[in-house]
Amino acid sequence: MIPYYCGVKGEEKAGLNSGSENYWAVNASVSEADQKATLDFMKWLVTDETASKAMVDQIGNMPYKNAAKSDNGFLAKQSEYISNGNYRMDWLMLHQPNPATYRSELVTALSAYNAERTDANWEKVKEAFVGNWAKLYAEANNKVTLPTEGKMK
Repeated sequence: MIPYYCGVKGEEKAGLNSGSENYWAVNASVSEADQKATLDFMKWLVTDETASKAMVDQIGNMPYKNAAKSDNGFLAKQSEYISNGNYRMDWLMLHQPNPATYRSELVTALSAYNAERTDANWEKVKEAFVGNWAKLYAEANNKVTLPTEGKMK
């Protein structure tokens, strides 16, 4: 969870940006009995008080209404924002093209900007955030990468 603001209209009512690249899934290629067993196990994890508490203790939270409460400060702050009328900004890492490269390049640019807050380093953050997304998306989808304001090749 991080504040993630970029100057768009209405973001003053944004809460914390939160999300995960991890999802629960059931393998459609296994037997119906195995699929049912998996679904039963998932249901047990989120409905059983002891199981829910163990999951929260291990991973920090469970995104289900009746899950055990977490003592994670970020989750508490997010809940406070939401109760004050702010909205949650979800991220969907699953839809990032080449997430490891994208994140690595963005973190490198953010670290450089954090170390030396210059306009030039901020331009590198913007390029890493927007330009690298476009470049990696094009590569992942076999599309031609077009220059972005003369900065990309």
